[in-house]
Amino acid sequence: MTQVNYPGADYSFVYGINNRGDLVGIYAAGALYSWAYIDGEFSPVVFEPPGTGDSVHAINDADRIVGTYPNRFGREYTFIGDPVAVPEPATGLLVVAGAMLLWGYRRRKNYRGWQKFLFLKTGQH
Repeated sequence: MTQVNYPGADYSFVYGINNRGDLVGIYAAGALYSWAYIDGEFSPVVFEPPGTGDSVHAINDADRIVGTYPNRFGREYTFIGDPVAVPEPATGLLVVAGAMLLWGYRRRKNYRGWQKFLFLKTGQH
């Protein structure tokens, strides 16, 4: 027997396993959240808003996930989905910061007139 715990969770439940050993289930960390363990890595299964009663139930050999989620009135709906890689927030922040630096460098390289404007003293035109 192998114990399975989603990292940082109070507790975890496994609801589905495929022939490759990929798993899906839910974990508790203040609320209940869905997760998948595919190719040796845990990943959250994210719904909007997260932790609102969504639950993954099964995973097939093509890594398609089936589960349920409630609408805002509490009515349950079924979903079938494919895992999608989502970059970590830190990665997105680095991309934005890099783009801003590149934009600033290109602006400075192409137009140096703004430097003179910044250092003009009052009364000089």
